[in-house]
Parts: sequence; structure tokens; C-alpha cells
Amino acid sequence: RSVKTTSDVSAGTILMQIPSSCLLSSNAECLTATDYGIRLIDAVNLAAQQQRLCTRDTSDLLLAFFMAHAASQSNTNQIVSSYLATLPPPISYNGIPRRWNEDQLTSLLGGTSLLRQVRADQRDLRSDYDTISASWNAGNDQNTSTSTTPLPSSQQFDDMFAAVSSRGFAGLGSDDGTIDAMVPLLDLLDHRRGAGCKKDVRYRRTRTSIVPSKQDNGTHEAVSAVVVGVVADRDLPAGSVVHDTYGAKGNAQLLSRYGFCIDSNVEPDGSSNDVVEFVAKEGSPAVELRAGPKAYTYGGFVRALEVFLDDGDGGKGHDGCGGDSGGATSSDEPDDMMAFLNQCDEEDAGGFDMLYGNGMDDKESDDGDGDGGDDGDDNDDGGSAEAIKAECTALGRLSTALGRARDRYSLKGKDLQEGLDKKDFSPQYCAAVLVQSERRTLQLFQLAADKIRRRLQGEREEGGSSSSSSSSNEEDCSSTTLAQVHVDELIEAYFAIRHNGLR
Repeated sequence: RSVKTTSDVSAGTILMQIPSSCLLSSNAECLTATDYGIRLIDAVNLAAQQQRLCTRDTSDLLLAFFMAHAASQSNTNQIVSSYLATLPPPISYNGIPRRWNEDQLTSLLGGTSLLRQVRADQRDLRSDYDTISASWNAGNDQNTSTSTTPLPSSQQFDDMFAAVSSRGFAGLGSDDGTIDAMVPLLDLLDHRRGAGCKKDVRYRRTRTSIVPSKQDNGTHEAVSAVVVGVVADRDLPAGSVVHDTYGAKGNAQLLSRYGFCIDSNVEPDGSSNDVVEFVAKEGSPAVELRAGPKAYTYGGFVRALEVFLDDGDGGKGHDGCGGDSGGATSSDEPDDMMAFLNQCDEEDAGGFDMLYGNGMDDKESDDGDGDGGDDGDDNDDGGSAEAIKAECTALGRLSTALGRARDRYSLKGKDLQEGLDKKDFSPQYCAAVLVQSERRTLQLFQLAADKIRRRLQGEREEGGSSSSSSSSNEEDCSSTTLAQVHVDELIEAYFAIRHNGLR
């Protein structure tokens, strides 16, 4: 199911004007003007008022229940039935991990933070269904004069909740932008984003004049109506598949909500949309790690390092390794740090078309090749030898933790490669794309930690010893390459900010 242009389209051309009367939302007349809809609203509101629902959008729950009920009725509203007829079969939503079985979850998502989220989603949605069912039944007991039409089954509700959560549009259900809506035709547009991808359309809710094909009096006079207007954002040749963009979302978000992942999920500036929730050690808060230029990597790297610097006195007595997460040692240094990192705007964007390029082998995190430049034989940045030693120890521990994090994934080696080779948006392929991206991100930070430690120890490229702190099994992804420029940028930012540019 997709939308294609049948002729050449110029930028600015109106492609669709979808009347608001055709939208499905929690305030739609087809829901609020029926006895069943009113009782359903009361049941959902009662559960929400009693704070018995999990943290979900109640309008999504309401709409999913209503759509599931309408799908089972033969005399439902024509607008509703016409829209439901455009939806794909329920099996098409089985790519959403919440609908996977336990074997799939553990074998494909083991080691990812998404696994924990998916299990919470399963538990929460079932709890919400049971809670609203109890409110519905309580309403039936109190009002015996009305019909006792049952709620849809949990499976019917689950199917429609998958449709609502994956196909709904934020804010298009009301003029003030507070209500989401199901929008016919617009929800047939697939997602496209990343380096080299251009936006096809833009859309908004607006009031405009439209000319109906026929009015009751036989005239064709224009009338004022609220519509969702869809306009071409660029020239589209005939036969083009029209795409939407769901925003800068990581693959974990895309998979959990929509049931797909995209390879090379990278923004034009070279930053990955994928974020790894890295727990440096048990009991410490998760640190978000994101691959890309220094503005994206430096903060996460330092926050992860501080976990190990705080173990002892490594974070004290050294003006470049204070106990803060940003590396600042005075009140005005944060501004200096951000000014340095914001130099990314002046970088040549052409070098970041792809996050992962050729020229760097995973084994660099063990052998130290590719460091480049003179590491220097002394540490004349003002830090004491004791502080430098503590910092190197912390960097080694960080590298070890990153290596272990890379090894924690269930999907690895041959199974990982087989998943990547599928390229069919199956659970195996999507999980493989997600896992590969997370492992590459972890490796980027591990490489940086190893190289920074070696430079602080004064080890030259030709004489550097192997990193004893790297514990990752490089055989699992020996064909993986990383953008060397991102590692080097992170290293240079680290020394410029925390060691006064030590070479």
C-alpha cells in the first residue's frame, strides 16, 4: 500500500485535501454521538480518573477500542467502515516487537535496552485492557437500561492499538493540536529519512475553501471546510512513491512503534539517530551514547568515564578531570566547551554522508593502529602523574565495560550476518540492523577510550602496547568499519577541553 504520482508534480502543488469529517479521533462525531461511544468514553475516563491506567495516551486507548468494536459490526458508520477497509490485515503489525513471542524477544533483542521496554509495553497494554474492561463492566452494572454490548476481545483491541500507534498523526485531530487522529490516505505514506534523503511532502490542518463535486441544490459553490492539506515539498516525477518522514527517530523507536528499522539511520551531519543506553557498571545510571561528530559523542563519553573516575581519587586533584560530567573546572568553562563543540557547524558535511565508512578495522581497539600524530613523551598539561595514572585506569575500565556491553547481545556472529542479509523487514532483519548499529556505537567509544589512554601514557603508534582493557570479541564483527573521523574528533575534543590540547 503506497501513494504514487501519476504525472509530474511541481513543488508547492496541493496533492490532497482531506476533510476533517473523514478523520477518526477521540473527538470525532462518529464516536461521541453514539451510545456505545459515550459509554466507552465514560469507561476510559473513569479508569484515568482513578489513576489505574499505565502511562499511555488515553485517546489512543479509546480510539483503539472504538475501531476494534466498529470492525466487528456490520452496520457501522460509513466513514469509519471506509477507513477500516484501507487498513492492512492485522498480521502486518506482527513486526512490532510487542507482538513477538518470548523466544523471538530473547534471541533477537537480548542485550538491547529495547527488550526491557517491549516487556513493559506488553505488560502495560494488557493491564490497560483489563482496567478499562472492569470500568466498562461496572458501568453496565450501574445502568441496566442500556445495551450490554461487550468490549472487543483483547486480541481485537491489540490489533487496533497497533494500527493507532503506528498510523496515527499527532495533533491533526483538533485545531489546537492537542488531539491525534487517523488520517485516510496520508497514513499510506511510508517513512524515509537519513543522509541524502529529501522531504517529499508537508502537511497541516487548516481551513480552506473547497468545491464539492455535487451539493444538494445541484450547484458547485465553494464552501469553507477544515482539511488536512498535503503539499509537495519538492518536484516529484511521474511514478514516484510519495514518502513522509516520521522525524529523527532511532531504530529502537522505529521498531517498537512501527515495526521496521532502516539501515544507515543517519542525519545529514553524520550523527546517528540510534542511541545506546549504556550502563557502565551495576547500580550506575544509564548513559546515552550516540555516534557522530564531537558535539554528539563528547558529553556521553565523559559522563560514562566519570562513573569510573568516581571510584577513587582519579577525579580529584587534576584540573582536567574534575568530578563534573562536562569536564569543566571553572564557572566559565562550560561556555568554552560548547563553543568548541559547536565548531561542528563549520565542518565539511560531505564527509559525513555515511556514518560507517571504510578505513578502520575493529581490531584497532586492541592494537592501537591509526592513532596518528605524536602522542608526546610527557604530560605538560599541568596534571600530576598520579592523576594521569588514575585517569588511565578509569579509561581502561571504561573500555572493558564497553567491550562487555558489545558482547552481551544474543544476536551476533553468523546469526547477526544472516539477519542482515535478509533485507526483508522481518523481525530477524530489523533486530540485526538495530544490534549492529548499537555494537558499532559501543565500539566507537571503546576505540576512543583506548586511544586516549595510550596517548596519556605516552605510547607512540609504532611502540604502543596492546590494550589489555579491551575485552570485546573482535571476531564477532571483524568486517565492521567505523568513521575514523568521528573517533579522531572525539579524541581531539577530549584533549582540547580536559588537557589543554595535550598532543
